[in-house]
Amino acid sequence: AGAAAAVTAFQRAAALMPNNPVFLHELAKALQVRGDHAGALANFDRVLQQQPRNARALLRRGLAKKCLRRYDEAADDMLAARKLDPNNPLMQIDMRALGG
Repeated sequence: AGAAAAVTAFQRAAALMPNNPVFLHELAKALQVRGDHAGALANFDRVLQQQPRNARALLRRGLAKKCLRRYDEAADDMLAARKLDPNNPLMQIDMRALGG
């Protein structure tokens, strides 16, 4: 119920302020937690249109692509995220997990 409520809340916030990448990012994360990886991907794309150097959005978009079995694209996003924020331990994803 928590993830569903979060999705609803962030959908409302994003509708009210569609150019606010924070709401889009949080909506995408909530969708990801709920298992809606395609929905998460679409919203991470929207975040990255506004903030192309958002390493966390790139990483999470990569994880969404991994769940959708788009392994090459997932690896590209994760490597780009690591380059943008190399000292962040969140970016130290084991790339072998993308082997398919």
